[in-house]
Amino acid sequence: MSEPRESDRQCIVCQQWLHHSRFRMWKRKWRRCEYTSARFSSTCLSCEQKKRNEQKNADRPLSIIQSRARTAARKAGTTFDFFWEQMNYRSLVPLYRAACVSGAACLNCGHVFKNERDVELEHIEPARHDRDWARLHARNLRISCGSCNRTKAQKPFVRWLDEQEEARLSNLLEAKTGTTTITLQPTFSFMNEAESE
Repeated sequence: MSEPRESDRQCIVCQQWLHHSRFRMWKRKWRRCEYTSARFSSTCLSCEQKKRNEQKNADRPLSIIQSRARTAARKAGTTFDFFWEQMNYRSLVPLYRAACVSGAACLNCGHVFKNERDVELEHIEPARHDRDWARLHARNLRISCGSCNRTKAQKPFVRWLDEQEEARLSNLLEAKTGTTTITLQPTFSFMNEAESE
């Protein structure tokens, strides 16, 4: 291996000599002069990224819900702790863990989740604005599959559920019997007792 160049630094994790641009850098500008000093991280960027990924993958459902809470807090202009504690986002972690188990099904349509990426959080009633606390609360979120989340979009939950009734019953029947198609046709009529006699 060749000698390290003057611009190279050694990562303490992977022990590789890399160009200084592969390390995080902090600049410090001195107030009274034009001199700027740079301080580099002792770990290269790729090792830092690997460490972050390992931490996220150690408890994936927790990191997904925390990320969701951070995003909602940033949009609403509040803190992460407010959403985690007061808006009760931490209560979603066990539900998300249960949905990531193999064989878990969507609460809306009964479709079995294909993989972890198919599990999504959706608002039962869409938020009207960034600080709509009632609709941003965890009780207004539920676990669903990607297909349900996309078809629902901004519709009210009750209207969307009525539209999806045939698909939901089809998925439930398929899960129980193994058949793949079902067509719903009204087989009832509303008659009063006088007409039926």
